[in-house]
Amino acid sequence: MAVMPARALAYIDASLIVRTLMFDEHAHAQATDVLAAAAGRAATWTITQVETACAVSAARRAKRIGAHTALDADLGAMFAGPEALMLLPGTDPALVDVAMGVASRRRVRALDAMHIAVALVEAKRLAADWPVVFVTADREQGRAAKAEGLRVVAV
Repeated sequence: MAVMPARALAYIDASLIVRTLMFDEHAHAQATDVLAAAAGRAATWTITQVETACAVSAARRAKRIGAHTALDADLGAMFAGPEALMLLPGTDPALVDVAMGVASRRRVRALDAMHIAVALVEAKRLAADWPVVFVTADREQGRAAKAEGLRVVAV
């Protein structure tokens, strides 16, 4: 597993957040460590909140987690607490063009292409002179992000 550099903005994909929240996920501890290492300098697309909520709901329906767990507090802190991820709006019209370019060149799902586009456009704008590191638990998406020129930390 690659290490998160000290001076970089971490773009955190939904797959990594879900892995940190679900104790039974493969590489849960590594994902948690990477997210902790990026604290205070991590961002994600606002849609990640919906993706994560959907994953938590699916885990509840599958009886992987109970109806009320500490996970709810963890999820709230992830997006609204003092150490919350910075949320990137993903509203720049150019994002669609960037994502369509990613989709035409790489084997990715639609939301994965959009996450890569948000990292390439909005995270880079926020990072200014710092590099953006794309952090994901989705290996295929990580390969696509790397091929698009992003440094990748894959869990």
